[in-house]
Amino acid sequence: MTMMERGLAGGTAPGSEAAWAALAEAVLEPRRLARNRIVAGGRSDPAHVPFDLLRTRMLRALRERGWRRVGITSASPGCGKTFVTANLALSVARRESCRVIALDLDLRIPSLAKALGQRGSARIEDLLAGRTAPADHLRRVGPNLALGLNAAPVGNPAELLEEPGTAAALARIEAGFAPDVILCDLPPALACDDVLAILPRLDALLLVAGAGITTPTQIRSCEKLFGETPLLGVILNRAEDGPVEPYYA
Repeated sequence: MTMMERGLAGGTAPGSEAAWAALAEAVLEPRRLARNRIVAGGRSDPAHVPFDLLRTRMLRALRERGWRRVGITSASPGCGKTFVTANLALSVARRESCRVIALDLDLRIPSLAKALGQRGSARIEDLLAGRTAPADHLRRVGPNLALGLNAAPVGNPAELLEEPGTAAALARIEAGFAPDVILCDLPPALACDDVLAILPRLDALLLVAGAGITTPTQIRSCEKLFGETPLLGVILNRAEDGPVEPYYA
């Protein structure tokens, strides 16, 4: 595949190959992933199959519409949205022709680093505010996956997500690295106004519903909240299969 053939939405930007290769590397430890039920990095666990199905359907929808940015949220805490984000990112990364960047934009309770067994990550607040360049914040896992993790909660999350600086940071990531997909792990949609604040920066959403947790009324409330932002689908997840997130204070 040539550089011009790569990408779901218009090919690879000049210089992105070198920029991607120059990212500092992160290593995912299989035992830590297995402990958190992050199974989609390989084919040894049959639980990877639903994530591969989700990946294929999502990539097809994005390709047809020229979209890249997908937010992953839930109605309430404990539904496994971070679990889905991590597994979906690893599933996409198994596609040789696809680059995926996973960003932890749950600024109140960041948990993507923990789910992936990563320590010592930087503050994503500095990336969104323009104090840190994407090349200094992102960490590459293998040839096709990059992580934008977060080490600490942010005091003013909705305000930060709504600032023009966040839009500029996402644009810099796209321009510099030409990812095929950017997956954003978001907070629960009905727990705070953060998802509402980030909606204008996204192309589409995936909603994770927790079995025995999420109600039809909550799903309808989320659909109303999302407004004109397209909902790619509702994913039914058994929350006990993934990391259980605490409720917001």
